[in-house]
Amino acid sequence: AAHEDAAVEHHFSIIENNLKELSSENISLKELNSNLQSQNEAMRHALRTGVRPLAFSVEGEAVTGTAGKSHEFTSLVKKHRDLGKSEAEAIRFAHKENPEAHADYLRNL
Repeated sequence: AAHEDAAVEHHFSIIENNLKELSSENISLKELNSNLQSQNEAMRHALRTGVRPLAFSVEGEAVTGTAGKSHEFTSLVKKHRDLGKSEAEAIRFAHKENPEAHADYLRNL
C-alpha cells in the first residue's frame, strides 16, 4: 500500500508540474496574442487611413519616404494630364482612382 501511495504521489506531482508549465505557457501565449492583436489593429488602421510613417529631413520638413520620387498621387495626376485631361480633371480623376493617395498627399503638404 505504501508503494502504491508513493507511485500515485509521484504521478500526481508529475501532473501538477505539467499543469504549472502549461499554465505558464498559456499566460505567455496570451500576452503574445494581445501584443499581436494590438500590432494588427495598428496595421489595419494604417491601411484604412493610408497613413505611412514619415521621416524628417534635416530642415525639419516631412519626407514621404519615396527617396526623391514624386508622390503616388502626383504620378496619378501626371498620368491623367498625359491623357489630355485638364489639371482640374486630372486631379479629380486621380482622386477617384485612389482617394487614400490623395489624402496622404494632402497630409504631406
